[in-house]
Amino acid sequence: MMKGPLPFLRVAQADVDRFWPHAAALLTPAIRRTGGQFTLEGVRRSIAAGKMQLWLTGSTDSPLAAAVTAILDYPEARVLSVPLLGGTQHRRWIDSLQEVLAEYGQNARCVALEAYVRPGFIGAHYREDRAILKNVEKHWTLIRRPLPAPKPDTGIADRPATAAPDVDVNGMVRVAHSSPMDKNTRQDEL
Repeated sequence: MMKGPLPFLRVAQADVDRFWPHAAALLTPAIRRTGGQFTLEGVRRSIAAGKMQLWLTGSTDSPLAAAVTAILDYPEARVLSVPLLGGTQHRRWIDSLQEVLAEYGQNARCVALEAYVRPGFIGAHYREDRAILKNVEKHWTLIRRPLPAPKPDTGIADRPATAAPDVDVNGMVRVAHSSPMDKNTRQDEL
């Protein structure tokens, strides 16, 4: 059994069906909490079409976690969204996921990394003193991490979000991580 931090790898569009059974099992609990916004088949189709990205960590035959990302172009900003995340042993991979996605988002000229998460994900950082809105259930909390300006000449930002990435022999895309977390960013910020 592997010990220590685990890297996240992006699954190439062409290999989505190969890894989807494992990813689907990990993402099902998250999809059930979306109130019908997502279905397993809809997410798989979006990833295969390049509209979303699939990330896995652990072994290829038994991943510990799966994340789905999407680059969202708002009128004034581009963000990397993490609409779905599921897995076990999160302490072994959460830091790796944050760093890999921050670098991917930065290279894609995103200004932030965003994720809607359930209150339990935030743990001690989540406090709900009182309900302000009436007749509304709070399902998610938005967490946001600002990203530094894109690195020059990475080539990633100039490609459309649907461009096929370079693939290694296992059908996984490696995202190089070369810089430590910005020292002004707290560890509890995603």
